[in-house]
Amino acid sequence: MSEAEQSRLLQEFENWCLTLDCTVFWKERKRKYALETAASNCSEVIDKMLVSDSQGLLEPQDQTSTEELPTPRPTQEATASQPIATTTTADLDQEHANTRQKSNNEEKHWIIDGNDITSLFLKYRHQADILPKPVPLESNIQEILALSGVLFLANEQHSDCKMAVFGEQMLNNLLKSQIQTLLSKVPHDTPNFTNDDFMEMVNVVSAIDEEDMSPKSAKLRLLTLATSMDQFKSNVVEGIADLLVKLPLDPIADKNQFGEIDVQTRYYDPLLSSIVADTKRKVVLRWPNKEDTLTTGIRPDAIVSILVQRAFGQSLGFGEVKLGGDNTTNHSLCLDTLKLAVLSRNSVLKYGHPILTFQVNGFQLVFYMTQMIHNSFFTMAEIGRITLPEALSCLHSFITLKNIRTLLRVTLLFWHCCYQADSSPSVVAPVSTPSPTSPKVAYPIDTSTFSPSASPHTTQLFQMINNTTSKHRDCSIQY
Repeated sequence: MSEAEQSRLLQEFENWCLTLDCTVFWKERKRKYALETAASNCSEVIDKMLVSDSQGLLEPQDQTSTEELPTPRPTQEATASQPIATTTTADLDQEHANTRQKSNNEEKHWIIDGNDITSLFLKYRHQADILPKPVPLESNIQEILALSGVLFLANEQHSDCKMAVFGEQMLNNLLKSQIQTLLSKVPHDTPNFTNDDFMEMVNVVSAIDEEDMSPKSAKLRLLTLATSMDQFKSNVVEGIADLLVKLPLDPIADKNQFGEIDVQTRYYDPLLSSIVADTKRKVVLRWPNKEDTLTTGIRPDAIVSILVQRAFGQSLGFGEVKLGGDNTTNHSLCLDTLKLAVLSRNSVLKYGHPILTFQVNGFQLVFYMTQMIHNSFFTMAEIGRITLPEALSCLHSFITLKNIRTLLRVTLLFWHCCYQADSSPSVVAPVSTPSPTSPKVAYPIDTSTFSPSASPHTTQLFQMINNTTSKHRDCSIQY
């Protein structure tokens, strides 16, 4: 056989090993072997017992006819055979335990369209691992995320390395699957924005443009409209209403005069506070620029927290803000994405539910949702993207049916997936030292030994990054 033919067959075998057919084949082989072994051992024991019993019945009897016949007793050979049955039962119990353990391991595998995504992700992590370090962050951000245990999923935003392992169609299917998993937690009868709702909002915006209505009057009009809607639709409308009294009449000419606090308080806090915060539910959006209690060394710009009496409890979301323009590089934006991935990964593993993150680049706002496949495999999927208006004169480009429905979807996913109404919130104490809980694997970023602090892993991640920046480097993530 030629070397080319051998190489082709080996490649086909490796591809088959990654499929569901391979798993089913070996599982069936193991089941049949266990059944045949059990049947053979049991047959041998029964044969020996029958032979010994028949020998006892045929022995001459010295007792009189009035005496009761003795009860046949197993001979020494039969007695000696008893441990065989015991041993066989123990073997079957061990086999059952092994099969159950294998079944539990298989549950950790994410199967989509017959493909073992978990195995493919491990292969992708290996490809990221062998890249020469340190790497340029802009062109390798998704590989750094993979080493931290996070698979980044966004439409038409796949790195070349990831495409080589998964393929574009499979990645698109994974994104759809993750979003569908989130949407499955939203009640089917939840109302969406209708054309009538949209036209009501457009009329308010038009009245501002024509100076027939002041921004404050427009806000009251939208708040009145919100009272006729359900809870989640009204949240979106209230956020837009609050935005009306914060925006300037016309865009600011010199964006370099903006500071992060200007962007946070004037453009994003009015909108986001209505979407992801609720006083009655004790959920607040805050802008502390301080470390989260679970992850040391990272200071997120925004944290969505649950209030526990008079203290901040667990985090439901995180946000990072950059001003955009000349002062913002792809390198700094990629760093923000990495921070959000690590923060959300740690929180998902700690609390067991999805975590919302959002990233701001000037007036571009992107929402992500991080979910856990198992304790060393997470996904970070883009669930929405909008462009905020720079001023009241730009509201027409913002108030579109697509944008308000995107904001509504983010609202629904947050309150149905991230917020747990029946949970018992508690104040989270910071963890200063890692405590490994399982054996290590052969990867430099060992998420299987993850501890809530995760500071050693964060340090290793940043050590893999080349700190130089360049506008000429391609970035697979769209900011």
